[in-house]
Amino acid sequence: MQSSDHLAPFKRLNIRNQSLEAIRHYLHQYPELAYKETETAAFVIDALKALDIPFESGIGNTGIVATLRGTATKSGEDSAIVGFRTELDALPITEPNDFAHRSRNQGVKHACGHDGHMTILLGLAAYLSENRDFDGTVRFIFQPAEEGGAGAKRMIEDRMLTRFPMQRVFSLHNWPELPAGTVGVLNGPIMAGGYTVEVSVTGTGGHGATPYACTDQLNIAVQILNQMQSFMARRLPPFNPAVLSITRITGGEANNVIPDEVRFDGTIRLFDAVAAKIIETEMPALIKGIAQSWGADAKVNIQEYYPPTISDMASAELVVKAANDLGLAVASAENGLRPAMTSEDFSFMLQEVPGCYFWLGQGGDYGLHHPYYDFNNQILPAGVALYAQIARLALQMTKENS
Repeated sequence: MQSSDHLAPFKRLNIRNQSLEAIRHYLHQYPELAYKETETAAFVIDALKALDIPFESGIGNTGIVATLRGTATKSGEDSAIVGFRTELDALPITEPNDFAHRSRNQGVKHACGHDGHMTILLGLAAYLSENRDFDGTVRFIFQPAEEGGAGAKRMIEDRMLTRFPMQRVFSLHNWPELPAGTVGVLNGPIMAGGYTVEVSVTGTGGHGATPYACTDQLNIAVQILNQMQSFMARRLPPFNPAVLSITRITGGEANNVIPDEVRFDGTIRLFDAVAAKIIETEMPALIKGIAQSWGADAKVNIQEYYPPTISDMASAELVVKAANDLGLAVASAENGLRPAMTSEDFSFMLQEVPGCYFWLGQGGDYGLHHPYYDFNNQILPAGVALYAQIARLALQMTKENS
């Protein structure tokens, strides 16, 4: 990671006499699953109280929104408000690491770096609480259930954006594929939309020795799976990537019995609305048609759970400028950065409020969701500094455009 004098003030930050590294280690030791982040939320609340930052909790279940108004803001004026969001939840993964700050909650682990993201946002809150001479308002959003629980959507449904309006919103995610401290920014899509696929093939089971006397649901399911992959390759426009992964198949209890039912499910990731429409309307007919051609039936459920994560141009350019101001390296489409096929529920917020989702390089040997993954403490000051500079630039831009 590039060293810079700009980061020096952020290396000295602490909350209640705890360093950023100590805070991150504590959060890592006590991970909680989606919508069960009660102790994590309590820790965040204690930190906000220590910083004398007003907040409201219980938003979208365990979510928290804190608000800090700059001392340079004129009385009664709220024309410039910018938000920053982080995630509270962890993953159902057992941690094999043996370092001192390993998870103490068996079977639960911060394997995606949300402990680091929370620490960065708390670091921003600490920095701005000590440097309140800005013009505008900053919101700190602590969101539950990013890992498949659509916590961002739940907070929006709980009227978060009505109760706590903002003109722009930002969120970072550590990225092991980028060198530590490099900022990855894309104008437009950066994360794919996600769909769940559930299929049930039912028919007449029977003896494994007499498949001609029944319908072979396992064989039919295999044919459907093969044709679904052909559909993805030949029916969808090739201009935008789309990925189908069937990750689970269940059926049968004995090696000599053909089961009445076989189920399988997985996910589809894509960016393109045209491809999504084709999948939603045509893939169920294909699946049902194959089953019926063999005398069986199929039930198909294809549901969007996260839309694509799309940053607007002005916000993406603002993040690039903030990174440049701090002397941080920038990865973009111009030097080979490409969107990821994983999905992110910050997309729901970006559908409602302009903003940018970007990556902060973390380096390391292990990718996200790997059992041995651990957040890189060395990028904590860079993350806080980047957020602070984005806040300054976003508030200034909003003032100029109001």
